[in-house]
Amino acid sequence: MKKRILTLLTFLFVLMLVPANVNALSLDQGRSESDEQFKFDRMYADRIDVKIDINESGLYTVEYTYDMFFNFTQRGIFVGLPAKYTMKFNDEGNEITKIYYWPPTNITNLSDQPLSIEDGENNHILLRFGDPDIYLTGPQTYRFSYQMQQYDLGLKDGKQTSYFNILGDGVEYPIKKLTFEVNFPKETDRELFMYSGYFGDTLASNIDYTFDGKTLKGESTQIIPEGHAVTYKIDLPNDYFDFPVRINFSWVFLALLGVGAFVSAFLFMKYGKDDPVIVTIEDRPPKELSSAMVGYIYDNKADNHDVLSLIIEWASKNYLKIEELDDHEIRLTKLKELPESTIQYEKRLFNALFENREDDSVLISQLNNKFYIHIESAVRGLRNYFKAKERRIYNEGSEGLQAFTFFLASLLFAAFVASMIYFTTYMFNPTLMVFLTTFFMSIGYSLLLSLLFKRFNQRSSSLKVLSILSALLLSTIFFALGFFLLIVLDSLNWQLLVASLAFLLIILFAINMSKRTPYGTKQYGKVLGLKKFIEEAEIDELELLVHDDPKYFYDVLPYAYVLGISDTWSKKFESIAIPEPEWYSSTIPFNPYLFNRNMTYYMNQTTNSMISRPAPTYSGGKGGGSCGGGSSGGW
Repeated sequence: MKKRILTLLTFLFVLMLVPANVNALSLDQGRSESDEQFKFDRMYADRIDVKIDINESGLYTVEYTYDMFFNFTQRGIFVGLPAKYTMKFNDEGNEITKIYYWPPTNITNLSDQPLSIEDGENNHILLRFGDPDIYLTGPQTYRFSYQMQQYDLGLKDGKQTSYFNILGDGVEYPIKKLTFEVNFPKETDRELFMYSGYFGDTLASNIDYTFDGKTLKGESTQIIPEGHAVTYKIDLPNDYFDFPVRINFSWVFLALLGVGAFVSAFLFMKYGKDDPVIVTIEDRPPKELSSAMVGYIYDNKADNHDVLSLIIEWASKNYLKIEELDDHEIRLTKLKELPESTIQYEKRLFNALFENREDDSVLISQLNNKFYIHIESAVRGLRNYFKAKERRIYNEGSEGLQAFTFFLASLLFAAFVASMIYFTTYMFNPTLMVFLTTFFMSIGYSLLLSLLFKRFNQRSSSLKVLSILSALLLSTIFFALGFFLLIVLDSLNWQLLVASLAFLLIILFAINMSKRTPYGTKQYGKVLGLKKFIEEAEIDELELLVHDDPKYFYDVLPYAYVLGISDTWSKKFESIAIPEPEWYSSTIPFNPYLFNRNMTYYMNQTTNSMISRPAPTYSGGKGGGSCGGGSSGGW
């Protein structure tokens, strides 16, 4: 029994070895006895043939043939073609290092192996031969060609150089045989140098070559280990090549940015610089303007704050009554209807407060999650009121011109940066990416800078300083990123400084290109005059005004509220005897300053209630989805 079991196990073991032996046998049949030394390598090159033809304009046409042998299963090979060259020269006695971008073009697959072309790392174009679903062993041949255009080196002594890595130092397998042929466009008596070995080696001990002044031929005399490079270099006279002229379009865009700066300055003087504002001291609110309208004219913005100030104004004119109740509750009671001449959006808001109320009164808490639609409608109504041609605060054309200027300046600046990149690298994909990145960053920078300086003169001194510091920080980050990008891509020069200055001037002029209309200038002067009076009025003046009109304090209060100085206004009346308003009742003793603080608190409560929205609800079945995600695989 034991003998049978032993025989069976032996038979199974032999069966397991058969595929491996067959595979090894097939590989051995494809590999000569002299290649036995490579049998433990993953793969090796049986032969690499290189042919290079150079024409008089410095265009290199390169053809490679790789005869590979795979000892173990492989999908194929990849080849990295450099687009960036770093060279050291002795230029007029000075040791210098220069960087050139000569990207490979017209890449052609000359074999029957699949080829995909990718952007590789470290400024390389990656050629990936093979099918990701097919594994290969044994001998395989890969053949391809490409072109590389060299340009003038830009050296002071006028020297030119033909320099080429026939074999790069990034090869990850041994090479049994390397042959190469380089055909120059015309004869030269200059000495040619060959280098082979690891990076920095200056000998060519394993290379046998000949150069007759026009053709370089050579081959390896021994196995080339992985990581070894083979390079030739020959210095040539300045007139040896007739290089094509490279057009630097950055000068065009730099000139356009300069013109844009002058044009934007002209447009600012014509469409952006406001006419002088005549500030007339106003001790009473303008009769033709409600508190909401004054708030809009002051900051050119319609918001909830402006619209809700109307509640205080309506109360001061005895159209409604405000009562403070326990538990921080407020009741509004309608005393009479608004006049027929009232602006429609105000009338709709007033009527909506008491709509379907039997006793013409409403608790603020009853407006929660319901009244916001009426507030939004009133805000739109206030905004639309000043869109009428005769009531526009700012010229419509200047606002559109500002947006167009932002767009055009960002477009020109992005085109300038991209053209500098392209002139240096002559690589389309990096240039396109730089253009799009710079364009959207410039648009974002313009908008943020505009927000930082919008209504700048209406801000407090501390906010002005904060805005300036924020703008400086934002500008430093924005332009530092541009400088860093050009440094990385070896494209930085003085042009960027000029272009950045021109771009910044265009944006600064554009920010201030919202010019007030004559109507807007006149009304703005009145609003500033009222604000100035509220802030600077003397007690004696106010006492006389209250003597003539006991309701004076309450009539001005909603206007002080939208101008953000209601506290200043209330403090001035702490020592002035004014009657308690009939339209307001409270649980605390009356005092003008405490009254304002209390009103401000309850106005905030009212605002929160009136603009509150119901929580969103969702319907549907269970389950969900996922955003993004995916999987990736390697070669």
